[in-house]
Amino acid sequence: MRRSGSLNVFIGIVVFILIWVVVSKVFKMSLLGSILDKLVSVGGLVLVILFQDEIRRFLFTLGTHHSNPVIRFFTNSKKATTKQEDIMPIV
Repeated sequence: MRRSGSLNVFIGIVVFILIWVVVSKVFKMSLLGSILDKLVSVGGLVLVILFQDEIRRFLFTLGTHHSNPVIRFFTNSKKATTKQEDIMPIV
């Protein structure tokens, strides 16, 4: 996040959401709250556009690193072989 200035954008988004909550819920300013509500409703699309490079980089990193234990768990190709000496103590 430090390379592209995304931290500043993220802080700005958090501040905007806090202002929206304070205006619409605490001060009961319905008109301004409604305007900010419309801006928040398209916020998901704006976030995808703003963080496009970071999202792409994250997905690329997630797809290329096989050291992740979750990925290793689901892609483990070792087949479990059941041996007779393993079964008998259980039974």
